[in-house]
Amino acid sequence: MPPKSKKDVQPVLVEDFSQDVLLLTTVQDVQLKLGLLATPELLAPEPLADASAAPPLYVELLHANAAPVASMPAVPTAQHNFPISLEHKFRHRKGPDVIDTLINSSLEVRVCNSQSKAVLASAVVDLLPFGLGSSNIHDSLLPLHPADTQDAFKVLQGSTVSVCIRLMHQPTPVQAASAASHASSTNGSSTSGSASAAATAAAAAAAVSAGPILEPYALLSAEEAAACNVMDFTPLTATSLPQQLAVAASNAAGTLSFSIGLHMPGSSSCKAVVCGGGCLEGQQLAWNKRCRAYLAPGTVQALKALLELDQPLLLEVARYLQGPADSAADPAFPNYHALLQLDCAAEQLQEPGAMTACGCAVAVGCASWAVQRGKVAAACLPPYTPPPATARVKAGEDAPAAPPEGQAPVCAWQAAGTRFAVQLRLARPLYAAWQPPARPGMQLADAFPAKAAAAPPPAPTAADRFRAQVQAIAQELAQQYTAAAGDSSSGSSSTVGPNPQQQQSLVFELNRSGRYLAMKGQLKQMLVEVVRERYKATGSTAAPAQVQQLYNDLYVHLMRI
Repeated sequence: MPPKSKKDVQPVLVEDFSQDVLLLTTVQDVQLKLGLLATPELLAPEPLADASAAPPLYVELLHANAAPVASMPAVPTAQHNFPISLEHKFRHRKGPDVIDTLINSSLEVRVCNSQSKAVLASAVVDLLPFGLGSSNIHDSLLPLHPADTQDAFKVLQGSTVSVCIRLMHQPTPVQAASAASHASSTNGSSTSGSASAAATAAAAAAAVSAGPILEPYALLSAEEAAACNVMDFTPLTATSLPQQLAVAASNAAGTLSFSIGLHMPGSSSCKAVVCGGGCLEGQQLAWNKRCRAYLAPGTVQALKALLELDQPLLLEVARYLQGPADSAADPAFPNYHALLQLDCAAEQLQEPGAMTACGCAVAVGCASWAVQRGKVAAACLPPYTPPPATARVKAGEDAPAAPPEGQAPVCAWQAAGTRFAVQLRLARPLYAAWQPPARPGMQLADAFPAKAAAAPPPAPTAADRFRAQVQAIAQELAQQYTAAAGDSSSGSSSTVGPNPQQQQSLVFELNRSGRYLAMKGQLKQMLVEVVRERYKATGSTAAPAQVQQLYNDLYVHLMRI
């Protein structure tokens, strides 16, 4: 029987995250060390033995401009464990600036008293790894830092929390109506209208409760993650300010602020790191913030090329009026919008392993003049917005007279010699630090096995010593004969060696000096040693035939020597 009335079931859409990058944040395993400040006179809280006596606590997550997310209150156990598991998805729109948005923000975890709403402890997670290619950040023992609060219950040092942040995304939109239609079709045509409607509604509700299908998401490819970098740009202070600046700040009634930007080299990927919020503090200009920028691989290579050429880094500085546009005017804005250069970065960042450069940038002229001359393609700081022509406003500072055509306008920072102290810090060094080489798997002895030690040379024999003595005597006699022949070189050239008279004189001299007897004695001694070594003589008297045989053998042996 057909139903009396039939209502169309509207498809229920699951929340669409297809255009978003999600930070799926999970907080769990909170280990608390609690203390109680029983009386205000106590200087330090006393550790709480039983943590279950503490009031209900809850965990709160804060990230960027999103609304805080809190868990349900819970009481810590006696073992100081906080039974909580909080999970939340923070959304960021996909786009070219999502990396810069993430690395310039953080995620804060707070432990709060549910009764007094006081923050007892907190921890901050730096999202820098997302700018270097990571897809998740996990710290199972993130320290909780006690807060300075008037609450009687305190969180002590040593408390920790486990935080996991994963990058997720939805590949395609998921529509619950398709799941509901599929569930309805499986029931068959025999299902009644009311039953079909109920099944459709139940399937849609199940799809909504299940939520969208999420997958891990990578902001960078593996190649980009290996070659990219992140730069922290921290403007510190500026000294030697223009004298008119204090008067302009007084006329602006506290609405004068300053911005400074760092030009990053590159072509199409050129970008700048801009920090605003600078303010006057006495005789100095100070910024109380740090700005980060993701450097794509092309920008990193362009930065290295610039530094290798020993070129300075370029910066900009400008002042702005905060508040309604029709409240005040700044006709001197172009004179305070200046181009700066930092010369120390090339030397400091080219050191192997160096990641930090500190120095002072000085003004080199007005930014508008630098753009006209092609020193920079365009200014990185926003232009001045003048008040409406109909508005009656007071000028904070009158502009100086315009220069003659073709000359540079007056730059207030350059004229005063203002020095802007800045600090640059890279997440990775441009040039890796030297590392000792790894120990080879094969030792030198394995590649070149040691050979057996060579046998020592044999000791010289008596025959060797006899031969050496004969050679020495022969060489000495040859020198004597050569000298005698030289004395008669004026004679006939066909005569070789000394003449008979000179030979007799030489023999006479050898006999007279005793050199002949010395030679003879040396040879005799060597010959005795040869005989003893060869024949092992015992000193007994031999027969004449044996002596003759001995002489014959000795003669042959000496001739062979």
